[in-house]
Amino acid sequence: MPGKAASYDWAMSQNVPDRVPTQQELDALPVPESAAGFFKRGVRLAQLGFPDRAARDFEEAASLAPDDHETQYNLGTAYLSLGMFEQALRNLDRAVALKPELADAYGNRAVAFAALGDTVLSGRDVERAVELGGDRPRLEAIVRYVAARRKTGHGLLREPGDAAGDADHDHGHRLPHPRWGGFPEAGHGR
Repeated sequence: MPGKAASYDWAMSQNVPDRVPTQQELDALPVPESAAGFFKRGVRLAQLGFPDRAARDFEEAASLAPDDHETQYNLGTAYLSLGMFEQALRNLDRAVALKPELADAYGNRAVAFAALGDTVLSGRDVERAVELGGDRPRLEAIVRYVAARRKTGHGLLREPGDAAGDADHDHGHRLPHPRWGGFPEAGHGR
């Protein structure tokens, strides 16, 4: 492993960044040339807590490979993290249609349904996720948290300047860290 003077590009290529990138470094990342390249960069950006940039890369990957369940799943997860629940459902529905045994897609879809107040569909997807090997206590806790936030009128996304919530997460985009288990490692579900 190179010394401290190693470039950020090297750290990204090894999937072991030692710090959060600056906006300038993010803007300087090379443009991928394939669906796999956009997917890989999207996963890295998501892992670093940039679901907005990750979603853009997953969108590019999906435009090049629309029938890839993993891209659809990660795109839905990015939108879930951004609080764009209807869009998250569209991509998670697509992921489930492409790979019906993907427990994580049902779990994330359950969270999106809970955020939208649909307890029936959320409960159905919790059950399906558990049938496929999902962690019931963890998933039910997340769904309860989301439902409670919705019922109390507290937003699921942190408001600009709000000291509560994800106070330790601020990379300049004022978005929360992925709250529902984050993003999988590259290669998840394949």
